[in-house]
Amino acid sequence: MYPFTSAKRRRLLLIVLGRENGKCFYCDVPVSMSARQFLNSDAKRARELNAATLDHLIPASRRGEDTPENTVCACFGCNMDRGDRPAIDFLYEKQASIAA
Repeated sequence: MYPFTSAKRRRLLLIVLGRENGKCFYCDVPVSMSARQFLNSDAKRARELNAATLDHLIPASRRGEDTPENTVCACFGCNMDRGDRPAIDFLYEKQASIAA
């Protein structure tokens, strides 16, 4: 697997953002591309503004690839809360907390 350039990762994010209609795959809130400017400098602000992030269904730490089939658009909060847990486990826990 070759590393993606910033332009390629951005293109991939735009693909999955369109596929998910501009919403977080996990919590269904609208995400913001403009809030991405805070990702490296102000994590609290990025979380508050639902900054759009690229998230791997099979985590990159577990050799998940940068492909449209393995990535989703996630708000910064969900991406950070999930960590490197499998996506299905995170979805199950999120649904259980909503139902409680």
